[in-house]
Amino acid sequence: MRCPQCRTEQFSLDSACSICNFEASIELLEQLSNVNYVIQESFDWTQFDQEKLDALREEYGRKLRQIEVQIGVRQPPPNLEEARELVVQKAVYERYLHDLSVWESKKWISAVDASDVRQETVVAIDAINERLTDAPTVYQTSVAERKTRLAMVRYFLDRAQALAKAGKLHKQGYRTLTKHYNTQIEKLEIELGIRDAADKTPKTSRLSQIRQRIPTLNRSARGEQKPREPWTWDRVWETLLSERTLEVILFIGVALLFAAGVTWVGFNWGTFAAPVQIAFLVGFTGLFFG
Repeated sequence: MRCPQCRTEQFSLDSACSICNFEASIELLEQLSNVNYVIQESFDWTQFDQEKLDALREEYGRKLRQIEVQIGVRQPPPNLEEARELVVQKAVYERYLHDLSVWESKKWISAVDASDVRQETVVAIDAINERLTDAPTVYQTSVAERKTRLAMVRYFLDRAQALAKAGKLHKQGYRTLTKHYNTQIEKLEIELGIRDAADKTPKTSRLSQIRQRIPTLNRSARGEQKPREPWTWDRVWETLLSERTLEVILFIGVALLFAAGVTWVGFNWGTFAAPVQIAFLVGFTGLFFG
């Protein structure tokens, strides 16, 4: 068996790894070994239906990831908010690969430097895909899409500045990219209400300048209030599609089904035999009391 952490061969279940000192419960390590064995062996089961084999591998793969979380070699699945951030980050990286190819085609960055950056970005995307394997589903709205686009452009500008500082981005290309990305940032911030159309300074910057003039004592006593976002239909749909709203709708649906069942039984009570009536009474009593 290989070490679950450093992948060293000849790993013993009852002692720490000789390379990375990893150790875990023998019971969990045995489960991990057995699940790995089934997954590997399933690729030789050619006599079985491929669809059933895929479902089996998916089930055992999920079990494998759960064990890896328990022994500490894998991060737990992200919650909904973390999944949203990972989806945005993945979209940023994927778009960055596209823009990087454009920079390379225009000779703003050398093929060697572009290859290094591309490889680093692909590794980051693979790590995000691994974390999103068991993540909850993320629904995108138009507001979220614009926020994602803004995050993209800001990231591209930061990367262009870092590459230029390291001497890997051509000066003319850097000037062109800086002008282009700053224009896009300004447009997106205006659409999202972060800055005014007639003002080149983001609202957050003006707000921070005003706060600097307020004495610290008064600010702490009053408490800073976060400015409310403007009301839009996009915000309404984003709220309606949230996980909490869907749970409330599901609860209401179950309650309506229960009420309909009680009403139907009440109206047809006389048509039921005595044992059935007793069964209904016992069932309802057990439901409410225990």
